[in-house]
Amino acid sequence: MATIVIIISVVLLGILIVVAVVAPTKVRHSDYVNKMAHFFEGQVEPIPDNENSFRVRFNYRGYECIYEHVDLPGLQKGSASQIGYIKLKSPSKLSLSFTERSRTQIRSNAQSLEDVAKSRWGSSQGQVRLPPSLLDFHVYSNNPELANKLLNDAKIVKVFNSYKNRDSRGHPVLSIGIMEGVVALEFHAPGELKPSILELQHNVTAAEVYLREMIVLVDAIKNYDSSNSR
Repeated sequence: MATIVIIISVVLLGILIVVAVVAPTKVRHSDYVNKMAHFFEGQVEPIPDNENSFRVRFNYRGYECIYEHVDLPGLQKGSASQIGYIKLKSPSKLSLSFTERSRTQIRSNAQSLEDVAKSRWGSSQGQVRLPPSLLDFHVYSNNPELANKLLNDAKIVKVFNSYKNRDSRGHPVLSIGIMEGVVALEFHAPGELKPSILELQHNVTAAEVYLREMIVLVDAIKNYDSSNSR
């Protein structure tokens, strides 16, 4: 009987420890979102149909910005993970995304720069040429002409390169992309991929570093897009 009481006591103590660890973590997640809204003088709003997910709208140096904190439900109850996104709007409708290229399609010779991928949005007047540092990816764009101008700009290629990752299986992942003119940078759940949402949770001011780099991309989209229209 005494043994059973001891076992029950140990189990209850374990439950109390788990609750004590998990509960503050949830508070901290919502707390950092509020800190970010305060720092950037923005407004917090819930993301519809996403429990424990929030959006912060703010203006940074004249640019319309959004930060989103998203809870991803896990396979088991209470095992949700968190990701974040910083999004900046550009005046363009450009879409430019990168997915893993089949390893058998990667060329190692000097002609690899000419390896191209057709747009998934239909026919277009051109194709997107990838710089050598991004040949691990297929690229998709609804505006190949504008995409080529961006990917021929060393400053822009440097931005994309800074967000290249490889997951635990060695597959390439790019944390930044453009959809309908919105430049979006993903902050991954804690793990091997960068940037990590933990960086923002521990220091919301770190978002400024990423915003400044994303502005370089937004400005380039604006400049090259306006040159297309002239």
